[in-house]
Amino acid sequence: MDGDVFSYKFSHEKHEELKRALWTDCDNNSEVIWRTVRDLKDHILFKYGQNTMIMVEWMSWFMPFQFRIGQYLCHKVCPEVMVLGPTRVGKSTMAKDLSVHFGAGRYADCGANTTFVGLIGGNADIGNSRVFTWGLIPTSHGGVVILDEYNKLSYDVMGGLTNQKSSGIAERITNSGVRKTKAFVRYLTLCNPRGRKKLEAYQTPMEAAIDVVGTPQDLARIDFLYCAKTVKDPTILNTFHAAEVEHRYKRELARYHLKWVWSLGKNTINFKDPKYVLDTAYKLSGELGTIPLIQPAESKFKIGRVAIAVASMCYSYDKATGGVIVENEHVDLAYKLFTSVYGGYAKNASIKSGKIPEDIISLFDQVKDWRRLRVLSTSDRWGKDDIDFIFGAKNSGSFKFLVQLEHCLVRRQGSFFIPIAEEFPELIAEYINERRSKKDAG
Repeated sequence: MDGDVFSYKFSHEKHEELKRALWTDCDNNSEVIWRTVRDLKDHILFKYGQNTMIMVEWMSWFMPFQFRIGQYLCHKVCPEVMVLGPTRVGKSTMAKDLSVHFGAGRYADCGANTTFVGLIGGNADIGNSRVFTWGLIPTSHGGVVILDEYNKLSYDVMGGLTNQKSSGIAERITNSGVRKTKAFVRYLTLCNPRGRKKLEAYQTPMEAAIDVVGTPQDLARIDFLYCAKTVKDPTILNTFHAAEVEHRYKRELARYHLKWVWSLGKNTINFKDPKYVLDTAYKLSGELGTIPLIQPAESKFKIGRVAIAVASMCYSYDKATGGVIVENEHVDLAYKLFTSVYGGYAKNASIKSGKIPEDIISLFDQVKDWRRLRVLSTSDRWGKDDIDFIFGAKNSGSFKFLVQLEHCLVRRQGSFFIPIAEEFPELIAEYINERRSKKDAG
């Protein structure tokens, strides 16, 4: 697959040329990233008003497999970047053009009756015989797989990929026994909202992404989610544009760059300050840990993986090992990317996204005896007396207004309030457990 992309050999000439192409006239890593994005935009992709999407899709080619942050090993092998957005924003053509530019990557349209056998492997009819063959993913070992129209893939097929994404092993049970093979793959999944719903119909892009993948837990496995939007000024799509920057990131250099990145392993990926990664992850989970995309236990690996990609994109070459050295500045850029992109998702996060609205949390915080809230978490309907018992005369009206009229979390049935989303009582139970833990710790 992909020709000689897996046969990296250091070249001093290419090394110096790549450094000049990326770093000339740039004073820091951020300038390198965005200067190269403009280079790709002006000379390869011709996608205007979508610089962040260019950066995110480019990043998917540079994501690492396993790596260590000090004593912590990231066990999840296959990185996954998801780009969600309406049709005609350029998701697919951008990915295909990047694939041509790097000379690497394989593409599958999941809308064309894609099956688990086609992706992972199985028995196929060849002439009069049935022969076992591995599918697209294991035969792309070490590379990038672009799964377009990912929203048209069934939940069963997506579920079948979960173990492979985690372990990097493709496995099939056949009549002759269990077959296994390595399948380390970087995923770039491109999707629209599932069904005929428009993105605007969701309160937050996370709700649309959860519909695509199935559950908040499935969404949490994605390393980075970017929601693409239609450009605000459509006139730029039908205008000739002068290049902002000289074309320096040419195909031959880009391929040498990628070959170096794909040669990296956990022994040639080094964080200059591992503790800084943990501290930044703690800060990130404090800001965004209430949404399923950033779980506190996994935040160090998410920010670590993106920081490695950023360092690799900037060609942070480690002379001692020939690998990549991840500086604190790369970690800061990863943090900034998460907060700038995910901040909007968190602001409008809803019950379906795994977060109780802040104004309801504020009412819960005012309930001095948190055990009373168990009425909400253990009952399938709440009466007026229940709500008065929990919130008192002062706040019961506010609670009813917020859950029914403001956030549409309950429906009325006679004199009872019935939760519409089953996640609401579950999240209330989580809130109660957190209150109890804090009390026990105090």
